[in-house]
Amino acid sequence: MDRCDFSSVCRTILDSATLNQVDFLEILFEDYARANLFFFNAGLSNRWLRGLKPLSSAIIKYYKADDKADNLMKNFSKSIIPCISDYDNLTKALHDLVLNDVSISDDSKKELLGYYPCDSKSEAVEFICNILIFAMSRPFVTRDTKIIEKHTSSGALSPIVSERIFGADIPAPCKHFSGRNKELAELHDILSENDKVFVNSIGGIGKSEFVKAFAREYRKDFTNILYFCYDSDLKNLITDIDFSDDRPEDSDDEKFKRHNRYLRSLKDDTLIVIDNFDTTASDEDLLDVVMKYKCKVIFTTRSNFDLGYTYSLNEISDIDSLFELFSKLYSEADKNRDTVINIIEAVNRHTLSVELAARLLEKGLLSADDVLEKLNECSVDPETSDRINIHKDGKGVKATFYEHIRTLFSLFKLSDEYQFILRCLTFAPVEGVYSRLFANWLALPDMNGINDLIELGFIKENAPFISLHQIVCEIAVADLKPSVTNCADCLKELQNICLCHGLDDPNYTELFTFILNIIENIKNDDTDSYIRFIVNAFTYMEKYQYESGMRLIRSLMKAYKTELKPNDLALYYDFESAIAGMFDKDFKKAISLSQTALDTCVPEDDLHLAANLNMNLGYNYHLAGQLEPAREYMERAISLMSEYGKPNNDMLIIYHNYANLMDDIGEPMKAIRAMKKCAEFIKDANGESADYADFRLDMGKMYLKIGNVQNAKDNFSAAFNIYASLFGTDSEMFEGKLAELVQFAESRGIPFNRSYIAIS
Repeated sequence: MDRCDFSSVCRTILDSATLNQVDFLEILFEDYARANLFFFNAGLSNRWLRGLKPLSSAIIKYYKADDKADNLMKNFSKSIIPCISDYDNLTKALHDLVLNDVSISDDSKKELLGYYPCDSKSEAVEFICNILIFAMSRPFVTRDTKIIEKHTSSGALSPIVSERIFGADIPAPCKHFSGRNKELAELHDILSENDKVFVNSIGGIGKSEFVKAFAREYRKDFTNILYFCYDSDLKNLITDIDFSDDRPEDSDDEKFKRHNRYLRSLKDDTLIVIDNFDTTASDEDLLDVVMKYKCKVIFTTRSNFDLGYTYSLNEISDIDSLFELFSKLYSEADKNRDTVINIIEAVNRHTLSVELAARLLEKGLLSADDVLEKLNECSVDPETSDRINIHKDGKGVKATFYEHIRTLFSLFKLSDEYQFILRCLTFAPVEGVYSRLFANWLALPDMNGINDLIELGFIKENAPFISLHQIVCEIAVADLKPSVTNCADCLKELQNICLCHGLDDPNYTELFTFILNIIENIKNDDTDSYIRFIVNAFTYMEKYQYESGMRLIRSLMKAYKTELKPNDLALYYDFESAIAGMFDKDFKKAISLSQTALDTCVPEDDLHLAANLNMNLGYNYHLAGQLEPAREYMERAISLMSEYGKPNNDMLIIYHNYANLMDDIGEPMKAIRAMKKCAEFIKDANGESADYADFRLDMGKMYLKIGNVQNAKDNFSAAFNIYASLFGTDSEMFEGKLAELVQFAESRGIPFNRSYIAIS
């Protein structure tokens, strides 16, 4: 332990020697054994070397004589030194043992360490034996047998630190700590297999109290338990430890080197707790040094580390334990049991929030039902001015419920970039969102900000998904206040995606879920921008017939109806028309609403919109079987789009719808010309994409219908060569398109030949 005694010196020697315990003692004390006919047995030798029994007083008395001490040195030099692999390391280890022993006077240390460093083997022998004889002569101090049994299989025991380090005792957990028996046992098992463990969770779950309770429960497993609260960095923490041998004139560098050397000497029977280690590996230069300590270390942290072992501490799952906690702080909990349980669920079983709610009820004006109602409205800000006094990390703080939670997470201290990411992530579904997809929606230049927030513990990662813990999400909403203005960059990027109406997005379901969450939850502090956003979202949802989103946006537009400008009002009627025709199949109503939209529109203000409204009216006439008015409005749409003069993806829809109409009217060549315009537009914009292949396939079908087999073949071959290049000939996509073509040909009684799709 913290003494240079016979046990510790012998174990240090044996760590470097290829000898068993009995052989070592027989060689060392050969003179005594021969003179006294003494035999060393394994049991007695083991107890001496483990510090369970004092070395025989007869042996000690025998070697106190100078000539006998010389014989001990001769035996050591002759038979033990040859068995030591590196006596330089051995002399250093013994030097540190003496130096760190606060019970040895400075004069004695100076005398014992006089030969160090040793310049020769003979000096090393004399140095080692002088320390050995000194240690034999010291009064015996009994060791804790339980700790010895657990840790000395490898001969590893730490010095006792209580006489050298002051103020590092671990505090007792709070008196109302409860409900973590399973987790305490799990951590004990993990720590037995892993020297460094990071106890990780969001703020307010109770990591600090949990580790304090662990230290109390398993204190007999350790020679020492040291507790430090992390503040700024590990170097300052180690430097500021209060050592008994620190001198006022010592510099910080001298203190750090000496303190760090001592901590490095501690073995795995010592536990160090570093509480509130809320930093990252890249920001803490000394973490690698501490990770190399031989002792056990538990860090409590909100951050995520790839080092050591991470033990995630979740919310207390047992509702009875949480009710017990609540009852210790709220005297009328039993009378309001059902309401209290609902309050616990309303704050997501978050430990600190449970405590705050209980203290609020005990000291505040609100009834249990009032508190529940307010927490259901916002679980982190129940709108009460009552101030609550709590003790956290050894400090008493009085503040409102919201002020406590806001300070706990301190999102307001994060950089603007981090706040923007968290603000926008509040719109993600509970199950999370693909991290790279989310980064693209925010137009982030890289993943660094997201990865930093994952490392800091603000974002949960279940690769490839990311999300916010519910309480972090709610504090982000309350504290960062996501609005149209402060989320503008995200909304702009989402609109850019939605404006590509002619292009497919394989992630459209995730995109629409995210957009709907924005629409339902964002604060509208810029109505014009908000209307533009929901309008563009609607038109993209229409492409995929995303009914729930379209109906929601239609309802929102209706709520703003009196504030809408003429062309926005025209869009509202157009949305009503789309829903009536697409989902309600009421084409008469759809035509009427489309006509109202067209009558409301001011074309000279927006030719693009006017073209689309004409197309939509024509499309509704087509669906109703009224082909001539359908033709009139679609051709007007084409004319307006040509006058508009800017290529855009809506042209694809206009020409495609017109081609289908011409096909039904019986003018296939007009249909084919319209399809060609679409195909050329897509090829110019996106090259030989799947969309381009789809148009070539449709043109081939039209040529096949009019008996132009060669042109049909050319288009089929072009389409299927693109499919093969993009997806492979054995893909589901390729086979699906082939089956579609075969079915089309057979439905019209046209013999199909696979040579139609010759692959180059």
